[in-house]
Amino acid sequence: MIRLLNRQNSADTWFPLLGVLVIWCLITWLSIDRYQAPPVIPAGADLSVFSAARAEAIFQRLYEDAVPHPAGENDSFRQKVIGEFQRLGYQVELHKSQAKPRNRRSTLETVPLTNLLVRLVGKTDAAPVILSAHFDSVPGAAGA
Repeated sequence: MIRLLNRQNSADTWFPLLGVLVIWCLITWLSIDRYQAPPVIPAGADLSVFSAARAEAIFQRLYEDAVPHPAGENDSFRQKVIGEFQRLGYQVELHKSQAKPRNRRSTLETVPLTNLLVRLVGKTDAAPVILSAHFDSVPGAAGA
């Protein structure tokens, strides 16, 4: 025989479940609210603030041809990168060095390397940022 719950037992059963449901909804809402995308910062924003819109515009100018840039074209592409930094008001210094290839089959004794040291003059109180990248590429991976 089925035993029906009286009102007291029914309330004892549903109130804890309702409490758990309310707490779960609150946690979910707070989690979703916390992980919202930040607002889009316009390309004309101060250089001390990262702007994805500015980065996208620079990327489009650098890769306007949308083709791979083999290692032999480093000098011309490097000049485009230097031009973009200078257009934004940065000082660019070239640091040239040599490195031994890690590939044991290489016939080269050393490989010439050129790094760009970029500084924003007048912003000495800002924490330094290190960007490590290379700009040669292969077919199927423009910009590597």
